[in-house]
Amino acid sequence: MTERMRYECRYVDAENGIVKWEEIIGDDLREVVTGEEPRLQTRFRACWTAEALHIRFECEDDHVVATMERRDDPIYLEDVVEVFLDKTCTGEVYYEFEVSPRNVLFDALIHYNGGDKEVDVSWDAKGFHTQVSDGADGWKTYDLRIPFADLDWEQEQDQDQEQKQEQEQEQGREQDQEYEQEKQGHEQGHEHELRECGENWTPHHGAEWRWNLYRIDDDVEGNRHYWAWSPTGKVDFHIPHRFGTLVFVKE
Repeated sequence: MTERMRYECRYVDAENGIVKWEEIIGDDLREVVTGEEPRLQTRFRACWTAEALHIRFECEDDHVVATMERRDDPIYLEDVVEVFLDKTCTGEVYYEFEVSPRNVLFDALIHYNGGDKEVDVSWDAKGFHTQVSDGADGWKTYDLRIPFADLDWEQEQDQDQEQKQEQEQEQGREQDQEYEQEKQGHEQGHEHELRECGENWTPHHGAEWRWNLYRIDDDVEGNRHYWAWSPTGKVDFHIPHRFGTLVFVKE
């Protein structure tokens, strides 16, 4: 069995939101099926702050295909960089983030079940911020900022379950003063639980998530090329068991 790839993601202070990317260790994407060196180089770097995960793609590019303009357009049909994040490490639910050369965004919540997947494009990471800049000799740089508070699917499931339990408990109860006092006390406790959930959105030192990074690129002849950090063995990015490990490090 192939050993799972690992990337150590360093904590940084990022004063005024500025990351010193030259101090962050990078790694390269490979051909998605074979793991061989791709036609063009794609290097990424990642770090984290108390609020967000920061990712930079540095892409050699000799031909750009990017016509779409609206958020959640199918930009994966053209040139794009992508990040998949699985906080639970189960492969059952994960987040997908994409950016095109025109700085058009795509984000979705993926429910995966043994090869079948449901792509929920109605889900949005409200604080997802990106920037695309042109460099020398056709190079492009993509900067992504993904707030931890936006990766809230797990917390929403917990809250939905709590609300369901509350509704079941309320059925058949009399709406007297004693019940109202009890309910008020429960709501105060629930608010405290929500505050605790908010605090737990940020990873801690040593936390591990599953993730993968990808790039799709069309060449001048119209051939599509698929590259990944952790090769999946086929032209398909949605293979969770081939995700690598993202390790959060705070020294």
